Amino acid sequence: MTTSDVRGLEQLERAVLDDTASLASALRQCLMLAGYAHHEELRAWALKELKGYPAADELPSYRKVPAEPGGADAGRRRCNLPPNTCPSRSVAVIIDR
Repeated sequence: MTTSDVRGLEQLERAVLDDTASLASALRQCLMLAGYAHHEELRAWALKELKGYPAADELPSYRKVPAEPGGADAGRRRCNLPPNTCPSRSVAVIIDR
């Protein structure tokens, strides 16, 4: 491992542990390091996290949130979220499951 590799990993570690750093920035650093290391699986994962998962892909378990549909049609509860709060992919997952 070269000095620049170590520096890149240290920068990524700082970004991941820094609550003020953006997750997108850390994922871009991850993409860069995956490219340098020719690690296609890591690169593909980071790209999906940045750009979103294609509809045909199974979402990772940490992206699935158990929830009941809300809103006036739900019957028991009223949803007070503004329209377009959830991405359409999220809404589809909640409704389909």
